[in-house]
Amino acid sequence: MATAFLLAPPCPAQLLGDVTGDGELTAHDSDSLANHLLGRQTLSPQAAARADCDGRRGLDAADLVWIVNQHSSDLIPQMIRIPGGPFLMGDPWAEGHVPDVPMHLVKLSPYEIGRFEVTNAELCAFLNEAHAAGAVSIAEGVVVRGEFPLCDTAQAEPDAQIEFVDGQFRPRERLTGSGAPVSMASHPAVHVSWYGAAAHCNWLSRRHGFDEVYVETGEWPARLDRNGYHLPTEAQWERAASWDPGHTGLSSYPVPPLAPALGRWRFATQSDAVDDSSANVTLFLAGHFVPANPIALASGPPTSPVGFYNGQSFSRTGLTLDSRSPAGCRDMTGNVWEWCHDWYGRDYYTDSPVADPPGPSSGLARIIRGGSWQNMPQYSRSAYRVLLRPDLRYGLDGYRVARSL
Repeated sequence: MATAFLLAPPCPAQLLGDVTGDGELTAHDSDSLANHLLGRQTLSPQAAARADCDGRRGLDAADLVWIVNQHSSDLIPQMIRIPGGPFLMGDPWAEGHVPDVPMHLVKLSPYEIGRFEVTNAELCAFLNEAHAAGAVSIAEGVVVRGEFPLCDTAQAEPDAQIEFVDGQFRPRERLTGSGAPVSMASHPAVHVSWYGAAAHCNWLSRRHGFDEVYVETGEWPARLDRNGYHLPTEAQWERAASWDPGHTGLSSYPVPPLAPALGRWRFATQSDAVDDSSANVTLFLAGHFVPANPIALASGPPTSPVGFYNGQSFSRTGLTLDSRSPAGCRDMTGNVWEWCHDWYGRDYYTDSPVADPPGPSSGLARIIRGGSWQNMPQYSRSAYRVLLRPDLRYGLDGYRVARSL
């Protein structure tokens, strides 16, 4: 069986393994097949055909392994191609956060951006290979590369989502409020520094024959004209999160936009408002701050599996909404903040270049975007800019990757 499985020809991801039929490979597909194999549910003939990944015309554990590898530990991120062209960047509602304005024209070259945030399984794949090669070491539970901290394990920070056991990095298993164990493999990687995210990008580039973007010394200068993986510039991030040329700009949000047709949404959910049915954010209800905690984890951080808000998953408060960004990205609102490539410049918008702005040439902090499970919706706006020192690591910060074309 193993030989037949390993020799099975590659098939299109948009069909093969997409058990739920939503056009994506996520943990929901492997969950559906696992429940079928355990006799807990019966797949339709169409779903069973998509789940038959090794072509043996029968569903078995090999099919389940194929799907899990694709959405959790495959070394090739699922990428969305973004065409080149102009968009309006900045806060069209001028909601009072000075670094978010003025609105300005940006013209981007074509690029790709990750459909999902990087998962703990993907992070562990990188760390295990880097550790075996002697490229990283562990100091009191912190993974380091020379003088640069890359990420924390649970041995250093209790709310880190990976651990180092028997010489291997692996995603942790946590409990829900009912005591059920849940793997963090498909949850977003957290407690990763900007350096760790950039080092992961370089590793992906090496694995797939692309040119590395980052020089891993000093201030880690970058060559964004190279074809390797990098963290998205904040312009690339904001365009994928909010820009929708077909959107009229008419809004249900109480504050009218500054122009009648801005072509963008306030949140990365194709909406101008969010709640716990559309994003993993914190709400203020009956005088209390209430995290969405969609899968009812017994302790923090209450992250959700990447791609959870797809209109098919059930959270602890009910059925989710299909909450992809206009470009098709998931979780760009809430779940975890996402590192961007750029150094932070409070007034950068006033004199940034129109074509492919790379951010300031130097600085003390990098940009993070999108808000997290801990934040109220207003801090998850697509235009909201926040700074974080690149060596810092928290349970509400993660990342996704991008690549110039």
